[in-house]
Amino acid sequence: MTNKGPPAELRSFKRLNHKTYLWTPPNATENNSSSATNQTSFPNAAGAPPDLVLIGSWMNASPRHIAKFTEYYQLIYPSSPILLLTSSTTDFFFNTSRKETADYAPGVAIVCAYIDQWSASGQDHSTPGEGGGLLVHGFSNGGGGQVAFLAEHYKAATGHPLPARAVILDSLPGRSRFLVGIRTLSFGLPKAWYVRWPLQLAFAVLLAVFFQIPHALGRQTLATRLRDDLNAVASGPRLGEVKENGNRKEKEAVIRKEAPRCYIYSDLDEFILDHDIEDHADEADAKGLKVKKVKFMGTKHVEHMRTDPERYWGAVKGIWDVRA
Repeated sequence: MTNKGPPAELRSFKRLNHKTYLWTPPNATENNSSSATNQTSFPNAAGAPPDLVLIGSWMNASPRHIAKFTEYYQLIYPSSPILLLTSSTTDFFFNTSRKETADYAPGVAIVCAYIDQWSASGQDHSTPGEGGGLLVHGFSNGGGGQVAFLAEHYKAATGHPLPARAVILDSLPGRSRFLVGIRTLSFGLPKAWYVRWPLQLAFAVLLAVFFQIPHALGRQTLATRLRDDLNAVASGPRLGEVKENGNRKEKEAVIRKEAPRCYIYSDLDEFILDHDIEDHADEADAKGLKVKKVKFMGTKHVEHMRTDPERYWGAVKGIWDVRA
């Protein structure tokens, strides 16, 4: 816990640690006022709203850009608390197991508190009824990684997969691609060559050490860990346990496999390639997971909502309406 407050753009959130924020509706019976009201005319979604919305933001996302999504959620589901996990470069390069456990502890505690409330209402978190539940929304590999890491720590603490009712995957998951990784990490760097080139060289070394070389040696990287976590379907009580499926080892599910998922992506995303996402979606479908693909044409990385908000939020509400 920390006494430092949230950034101005997220001032309605409570800061739980350097990466975790919680928004609690000020009055569950009234719509929360937000700037999103002036951007479009979405009515409140019909049916039971989520009991909790979990958002994993993309790597190094600015609070101003994150707020564009949280404000829409506050408009559409004004009674639903929002748990926000932010993402930075250091999450994927310099993070020990002990630090990772501490980083995700507040988020695990919030989900556990939500589970307690859900259980108190007479619903089993593993087989939820027709009421609310947990809506998960990840952005890019950074935000998807935050969701997957939280899910791993939740399972380690409870023995159960993260109890999602529906999952939104915006611009993810990608693969360990060297040039794409350099391009991703270079986004937002100063244009001056004497600043940009040395930093790009440092990024190249980091990518080689943490992603490319381990991948070439057949070891799991954070990118493959994310892809595996999202499509893991085996049942079992312990994190990391595997079961034999023919000649293949199947990882234990860390996110509830019954939850339908919606992949939102684009043909022109230069950071996460569309065919990498489609390959993952096809693998999920082959495993019996409920998959919907919403492909935008001509939009950039995590900018699909800005380009066509009505289609974007229609997809979000549509997957929530078929939650399982």
